[in-house]
Amino acid sequence: MSYNPSEYWHERGKKYKENFRYNKNFVLQEDLLITYLSDNLFTSDVTTKSILELGCGYGRITKLLLTKFANMIKEYHAVDLSPHQIENAKKYVDSNKDKLTFSVSDIQSFVTNKKYDLVI
Repeated sequence: MSYNPSEYWHERGKKYKENFRYNKNFVLQEDLLITYLSDNLFTSDVTTKSILELGCGYGRITKLLLTKFANMIKEYHAVDLSPHQIENAKKYVDSNKDKLTFSVSDIQSFVTNKKYDLVI
């Protein structure tokens, strides 16, 4: 049996959010990300940024960044392979809708002509 990411995440995405268990490793990941971005990208002299997030899942990092850096993010595009995850993310990240767009795509097929300040 071979691994097919599209099939796997289409199926797993249906239950991922309800089975997700937040733990200290996720806290550490978020703290490191926020510290790094605060020190290197979201500095006081810069106010507008555009972000592309590939593999946004149910929106955990999406919501974190849009909350923490709300005044500095101009545009945020979140992409995931699973349509179920995108629907979960739309519900979970229920703010900054004027800055936020979603799309369903795998990384290999995703095409954009836009340049982003940060790709996650």
